[in-house]
Amino acid sequence: MSKSEVKSTRRGLAVGAENGLLQSFLAVTGLALGAGLFELRVIIPQWAGKRTGKEIAEAMEKSGHAISGKRFWALVGPLVLPLTAVNLVAALRSSGARRRWWLGSSATMAGISVATATYYVPTLHKLQEVGAIPDAEVEAVAKQRVQLDYVRVVVGVAAWFAGLRALSK
Repeated sequence: MSKSEVKSTRRGLAVGAENGLLQSFLAVTGLALGAGLFELRVIIPQWAGKRTGKEIAEAMEKSGHAISGKRFWALVGPLVLPLTAVNLVAALRSSGARRRWWLGSSATMAGISVATATYYVPTLHKLQEVGAIPDAEVEAVAKQRVQLDYVRVVVGVAAWFAGLRALSK
């Protein structure tokens, strides 16, 4: 085998590994984004307009939102962060036409993961816990969280499409 054939084979293996990483990343983040969009459009409206902590906690329980964190997000959430981190590192090390799209996608998803862990999840838990937020503030906290949820989903979808663009390069 000549040096150019060896180099071509190595590059082919690298592209195959990159594709596998990107495909896994897009599958898991796509699942998470789809579920988040479903919650935003179907589940969250069932509790978001409530005015007291008790009303919100009861509506979350009734809507299934309270249990989804334990049954669905407990499985999907832990997959998103490591896949995002691995893809971010791989994107930083890559070169060529896909690098910019891949880096943008994975860096944005990393930011979303950090925001989810530091703001979205803790705020949701506080809203579920009666008395954790004074009733005078509950409605405003819930409204702000829902508004920011829309931003998170829109940014996430844009990042997901950037990942698809990277995969096409």
